[in-house]
Amino acid sequence: MNESTLTNWLKTTALAMIFVSGQVLAVDGFELAQTNGCFICHQATSKRVGPAFSDIAKKYAGEANAVALLAAHIVKGTGPTGFGWQAEGRAELPFMPPNTGVTPENGLVLAKWILTEASKPTDNAKFVTSKISVTGQVKQPLELNVDDLQKLPVLQMKMVVRGHLPNEKPTTVIIKGVMLRDVLEKAALQTASPFDVKKSVIIVSASDGYRVVFSWPEVLFSPIGEGAILFFERDGKPLADDEGKIALTSLRDNGGIRFTKWVKSIEVRTITD
Repeated sequence: MNESTLTNWLKTTALAMIFVSGQVLAVDGFELAQTNGCFICHQATSKRVGPAFSDIAKKYAGEANAVALLAAHIVKGTGPTGFGWQAEGRAELPFMPPNTGVTPENGLVLAKWILTEASKPTDNAKFVTSKISVTGQVKQPLELNVDDLQKLPVLQMKMVVRGHLPNEKPTTVIIKGVMLRDVLEKAALQTASPFDVKKSVIIVSASDGYRVVFSWPEVLFSPIGEGAILFFERDGKPLADDEGKIALTSLRDNGGIRFTKWVKSIEVRTITD
C-alpha cells in the first residue's frame, strides 16, 4: 500500500468511525472522547492518525478563546487545509473531518478536557475488557472470555510489531490465540438468502471506540482469515493493560492496519440494498 492509498484509507476510516460513533450526551471529557471515537485518531502524547493531545494543547495555549475555537474545530472540522500537522510529521491526515456525532455542547466539554487533562498519561485500565460479545446476524449470539476462547482450537503465531517512530525497528513476538474464523463459525451466520453471504461484514469494536471491518467472505474463505487472530497471550504472558485481555491482529494485512487492542465486541451485519 503506497502513501497516497494509505492516507486515503485512513481518511475514509476516520470518517466512518466518527459517523458510526453516534451522538453521545455526557459531561465527562474522557467518556465523551471514548464514546465518540477520539482515541481512534489521537493519543495523549504520541502521534496517531492525528496529532497528540499534548501538541493540540500547546497550539491553543495563550489563545483568549481557546475552548470555543477548539470546540468549533471538533464539531465542524478544520477544513481541507488543516493546520499543517501532517507537514510537520505530527499527523497522518492533512486535516480533521467534522464530527457529526458531537453536539456543540459536548464539543465544549471535549475542548476543555483536551486543553487541561487529555495530555496526561491515560490509565489503560479504563479500557481493559475481560470478555467479548458476538452479536448481529448470527444464529447463536456469544459472550466469550479468555477461558471460553481457550476451548476453541488455540494456535501460536509470530507477529511483527512496528514502532510509531521512523527509526524504530520492528520486533517479532509470539502470540497465542484463536482464529476469528473459528469464533464466527461457532456463532454461525444467519441470512435471509444465500446471496447475503457476499454482503455480510464483521465489525470488531474496541472499548476506546476503535473499529475495524472485515467482510464475511474474506475471513471465512480467503487467506486473510488465516491471519485474523483474537489473541490473549504475548510471549507466554497474558496481555497487559495496554492491550487488554483480548486483542485482534490481522497478520495478512500490510502494515498491521487492522490491529485492535481492548476488543469488546464483534458484530455481523448484512448490507441492505
